Amino acid sequence: MEGFYNNVSSICVQCHESCKTCSGPNATQCLSCSPLDKRSYNLLFRTCPCISGYQSSGKVCIQQCAGATYYDFWTGGCNKCHYSCSQCTNISKCTGCNSNNTNRIVAPVNGKCPCKAGYFDSNCDVCRKCSVFCATCSVPLIEAILIPYCTILSDVAIPLCTSCDSTRMMLLGLCPCKLGYIEYIPPRTNCKSMLSLW
Repeated sequence: MEGFYNNVSSICVQCHESCKTCSGPNATQCLSCSPLDKRSYNLLFRTCPCISGYQSSGKVCIQQCAGATYYDFWTGGCNKCHYSCSQCTNISKCTGCNSNNTNRIVAPVNGKCPCKAGYFDSNCDVCRKCSVFCATCSVPLIEAILIPYCTILSDVAIPLCTSCDSTRMMLLGLCPCKLGYIEYIPPRTNCKSMLSLW
């Protein structure tokens, strides 16, 4: 029976998953391969390696995807990763970050590639700098949904502060100076203590 062989006790045992027919359980005991699984028979080693351009994924061979793409089992082809990824296993799971001149972190955190502190994601490859008044910032969710990926509208995204320097206070997405502090001229992330004026 295809995919099985009789062992020394004449018991029907399953072949290695890469073999169509076999003489034993190992990958080096194949007698034939299934071309539907994108495998070809190597007579010398009695194996069924994937054909060129494909890689093994259990029983079947899947297309090898280049760069910032991943293999999609549903479509049977390579799809682009999220714009923040340099490598990924699917659209929402980065295994490497697109950190070259993008102001993103180098290694993924929980499958995501967020912007470095002081920058925000504007639906483009490159993270944009927060206002000098913010320690960290982000674009409101509704704005992020409405702005198409990396268009001229991405440049008009208005981020709100999500955290402030210790000399500032959070107020409706802004970071004005706390009481007892004033702005530097030109402004900085931190505020100047009024005590330093006396």
